[in-house]
Order: sequence, then C-alpha cells, then structure tokens
Amino acid sequence: MFVCVDMDNLQFIHKHREHEVVSGLAYLEACDRSTTVDNTEREHFLLNLSQLDLRILYRNTTGMDITGTEDCVVREMLATIVNDHIQARTVNLLELDTQIAAVIEDLEKGIPWKYSLGAKVPAKQDQLFSLHCAPLAPVAAQQAAARAPQQRAQRSAPKPRTAPPAAPVAAPVRKQRSFSVRPTIWAVADRLWEEAGKPTDKAVVLELRKKMMAVLEAENGVKRTSSSNELGNWMKERLA
Repeated sequence: MFVCVDMDNLQFIHKHREHEVVSGLAYLEACDRSTTVDNTEREHFLLNLSQLDLRILYRNTTGMDITGTEDCVVREMLATIVNDHIQARTVNLLELDTQIAAVIEDLEKGIPWKYSLGAKVPAKQDQLFSLHCAPLAPVAAQQAAARAPQQRAQRSAPKPRTAPPAAPVAAPVRKQRSFSVRPTIWAVADRLWEEAGKPTDKAVVLELRKKMMAVLEAENGVKRTSSSNELGNWMKERLA
C-alpha cells in the first residue's frame, strides 16, 4: 500500500494501492509542501525519517506519544496503521490526470487544488486534512513489535521465480514510479542547483524546482507528479 507523508508537518495525507494515484494527489493537493511517497511493503518503509520524525508522525496520526520503542517497531506500527486503520481514497487515475492538467499553471506556482471525484476539473481547496486513526490497541502494538524483526527480512528476501505463461500477453505499459527514477531526479536536480550557485533560500529553490521538473519531463520522460515528490526529498536533504 502506498502512502504520502507531508514532510513539512509530518502527517500522512494520502493512501492508495496505486503509486501513480498517491503521487498525483500529492502534486495536486500538496504542491506547496515537501512530500514523500512510500510503500508499506517496502523493506525499509519510512527509513528516511529520523527517530524523532517517526515519533512525531505517530503522535500526529494517533494523538498518542510513543517512547521507549525501537525505530523498526515504530515503522512496523505505522505500516499497520496505514494498512489496516486508514481508509484509502476513491480516485480515478485518468480523471486525476485530467484535473492536474487543468490547473498545471497554478500547481507550478505552488497553489494547491483538491481532487474532485467525478469531475474534469478540481475543486478549490480550503484545507488539506491529514489522515488520523485511534492509537493501536495493546494487542496490535505487540503483534507489530513481534513482526518487526522478521517481517522486514521476509519482504527483502528474493521472490520465487515462476515459469512464464505458454502464450504471454503483452502487458499494458505502466508509468514510471518515482523510486525507480530517483537517481535521475537527484542527478538533474544537483546539476541545475549547482549551475544556479547552490541557493539555500527556500523560495528561490522552489522556483528552481519548477525548472527541474520541466527538464526532467522534457529530457528524461519523468512526469511532474513523480519528480515533484522526489524533489521534496531532495530539498529536505540539500537544504538541511
């Protein structure tokens, strides 16, 4: 399951089984903040968050502080929360792409809109609500702690290979996912940042990010919905 984290406020803001949907929602509804998209089934889910960030994210999601717990257990608890206790958005990907295209100029200026199910244009956004749930029950928390050591190892283990079908059918072309083009995004961002004199002012870098997204789309085929999320991670790292 894919989930988007608002890195500026350390909150979950989107959840969906499709990476493209979460990336698109983040670009449409949170273009004015730094975001990252992660997969709860990934071996190192939320590994880019610090110990403090993990605990703030847990508190902002559940309303409860958590102390004295290993990072791997907190990550497993957060994965459980995302998978089992937060409802996914109902989104049509084609519709989402159409709504993004309708307001692309605003998005590039950092003006967010809100996805509107069943429409060709998005709705005006008053506020972006974070995703909340009740704290994990003691039994669920204990189960997450027990799973933490072995679950990540199982997820990282090589998957068994299966024989191909006798008459393979061409699969539909899937869009590139942001984590598969991460090196390209960072390389282009670093190059353009260095050419601009390595500015550190956030407003200047946000303006430069528009150029980065345009270059990545034109020269590398990376959609803005994918590059925007990863560039948020890049900004957090470079401007730290």
